[in-house]
Amino acid sequence: MSIYIMSRKFKKLTLQYAFLKLEKEEVKEICEKQEKEIHKYIRENYPEYYKKQNNQIENQPNPNAEKDNQTEDASGTSTIKNKDLKKLYRIIASKTHPDKIGDDQHVGIFNSAARAYEEDNLATLLEIAGGLNVEVFELSPESVVLIENNISSLNKEINTMKTSTGWGWYKAQTPKEKKAVISFILKQKGIII
Repeated sequence: MSIYIMSRKFKKLTLQYAFLKLEKEEVKEICEKQEKEIHKYIRENYPEYYKKQNNQIENQPNPNAEKDNQTEDASGTSTIKNKDLKKLYRIIASKTHPDKIGDDQHVGIFNSAARAYEEDNLATLLEIAGGLNVEVFELSPESVVLIENNISSLNKEINTMKTSTGWGWYKAQTPKEKKAVISFILKQKGIII
């Protein structure tokens, strides 16, 4: 689908989603790198607390472990899929599913599309469709709302990452600010310095 034949609103939403997706990747990469630096800093500057702090991190349960296995909504019933989402997913599947095309050439794309379909992520499906040169049909108003919800979810994920200690460490300008981040981390683990 060419971006030049889309409506202005649809172009804006598609570009906004693409921008936020890149920002999420960047923020995630920064936070992961900073977490490693935090561990190194604690190990070098607070060796007596490092082992205790490290064990507490490793023993924490993964809060997403249960959520990753859920395919139903909160009430325990499956949700009705948006018609445009379903139609676009089927078109993508017909062009990427190994059984349909006879090889595993596009299995990664198919898996991404399947994940997006399960998560009601129409914006990602549109992005995948664009990469496959799939002509996209006129979307319903409900689909535009779904894309706006996808954008909102992505924004929330980015904002959550920007409240992490990794992001705080990245934004800390002075040794005093860095020490405040370390104090916060250790305090959360029940260690007062």
